[in-house]
Amino acid sequence: MGTLMMLNVWGIIWPNQKIVIGLKEGDAAVAGPKAGLASRTNTLFSVGMLYFMVASAHYPASGQVLGANLEMTGTGLLVGLAIIFAIQA
Repeated sequence: MGTLMMLNVWGIIWPNQKIVIGLKEGDAAVAGPKAGLASRTNTLFSVGMLYFMVASAHYPASGQVLGANLEMTGTGLLVGLAIIFAIQA
């Protein structure tokens, strides 16, 4: 998730912010909403990333979560991404 956030900043937010603040030529009315949407997406990613950072330190490697046998690297990641996509939708 951290890698996706970094790519989001360098690929979408920063180029569009350059247009908005006048460092690059372009349509600021189009670039502003694009940068805003990407920033909100990064905010949602940060919630999931914080969860996984905390969970990795406190859950055992076998992934015993609430009595279920869930692997944190596989199922947990998919559940986290599904929650983020549901919020975005």
